[in-house]
Amino acid sequence: QTFSPAHFGHDQVEDHKVGKLVFEGRDRLPPILDDHRRPLKKRGKRDVKEMGRRLAAHGVEPDVIVSSDARRAVDTASAVMDALGMVDDRLHLQPALYHASTSRLRQLVRELPDACASVMLFGHNPAFTAFANLFLDSPLPNLPTAGIVELHF
Repeated sequence: QTFSPAHFGHDQVEDHKVGKLVFEGRDRLPPILDDHRRPLKKRGKRDVKEMGRRLAAHGVEPDVIVSSDARRAVDTASAVMDALGMVDDRLHLQPALYHASTSRLRQLVRELPDACASVMLFGHNPAFTAFANLFLDSPLPNLPTAGIVELHF
């Protein structure tokens, strides 16, 4: 399923793991900070908190959370984890998610232990939109900020 702060929609089916791709919340670009260190804007903080609330209302409880190590992705993952009542030991930072290709995202999912039936990945566009579109019958033009798409691998 695809979730954004504005709407819910899209179903998808594939094989045996369930993944939720979460595109980071809206950021702000102070001129003195490089892209990797950009923080979330107020709107981004509000949107990810709302998406975390919606995920909690749907009973989402991933086995593991893997996030890019970029500040806004980590902040997004932390806010969602707070909303889900999850502890930090399920958060794994993966620097390779920062500039990941679709093939790297596939590899990352394949490398998950078999015991890990569900994962949430927190990262960046355009890779997350392209990766989601590999599994969707109706491609997304763009995974919106604070957007979530559920995939079955």
